[in-house]
Amino acid sequence: YTVVGNTSVSVTTKLKEYKLSISYETGAYVTVTRQSTKKSGASLGSLSNGAKIYHFDVIEITYGAEVGYEVTNVNITGCKLKSDNTYTVISNTSVSVTTGMLGMVYVDNGTSFIPCLIYIDNGTNWEQCIPYVDSGTTWNLCS
Repeated sequence: YTVVGNTSVSVTTKLKEYKLSISYETGAYVTVTRQSTKKSGASLGSLSNGAKIYHFDVIEITYGAEVGYEVTNVNITGCKLKSDNTYTVISNTSVSVTTGMLGMVYVDNGTSFIPCLIYIDNGTNWEQCIPYVDSGTTWNLCS
């Protein structure tokens, strides 16, 4: 094109829209919070599975395990680590947390049953033990 004289150019852009997928097993928790966005009208705050997210959104991802469980694997894809647990969205984003059961026993404190972990001093450090119950034919993990 040849431009002659004063010319105005108008450019319209649209942020790429993506999907957030959150999955976690029994005993785990995951929260995803949008901290900032360049998308006009997109709200900040808590996001749920299936939420629309946008390129350059800054999200905070926190996860953990409930009493009696431990986090065994975390997989976060589609975003770039910014710092600590803060990420910048660059594509569809998936957060997946898997857990494993810890060996628990429940102790009656007179009012209610409270979960307790069992540790044994082996002479140099404390080792966590996992309780099993003999069913008569096999040993089964207490759950």
